[in-house]
Amino acid sequence: MSALNPFLIHLHTGVPPISWDLRTSAHSVLFPTSNFGPGGPAQLSTVPMASSDYAQPATWPPCGALRIGAVGGRASVWRWPVDVRNSAGVRCGDVFRALVANLHQFVRPDELADMIPEQVSLASAACTARIKAGLPHGPSWSSDPSAAAADGIRRVDLLLGHTQFYGLVPGPSPGEWTMYVGVL
Repeated sequence: MSALNPFLIHLHTGVPPISWDLRTSAHSVLFPTSNFGPGGPAQLSTVPMASSDYAQPATWPPCGALRIGAVGGRASVWRWPVDVRNSAGVRCGDVFRALVANLHQFVRPDELADMIPEQVSLASAACTARIKAGLPHGPSWSSDPSAAAADGIRRVDLLLGHTQFYGLVPGPSPGEWTMYVGVL
């Protein structure tokens, strides 16, 4: 079994390894840091992830592919595994970009039809909140947020506001991982 890069490990402490809202781009990853002021307590702040950090191997030993097959606590609604491939070895940046590519896809009408109405309603509300926050919206977006929610639900909206990346844990199969998310 491979060991994960510390940027990707779910710590089980309630503290995410990085600060990243999955509704944003793969280049929005921040490191939480503590700054000590003169004679004062530590202040929490964040710094952007450097390109050298994005280029670090996602696993050790490096692997050419990994799969995020589930979202912890969201198994009943999650049906879109995230496959990450890089023949030179999967990098942290590859994982972040693959997650964004997957999570920012629109949920198809037939997929919405397979969900219970309450789930669709909650996802629609999450979509409206995402759009009101100025985060990505689709080409069908209009000035009416309720219309956008009806036409533009993305997979990330099915996380129902639990969009802080909390890391990965080993999944049920070799090479497969489960992603944990939480509230920002």
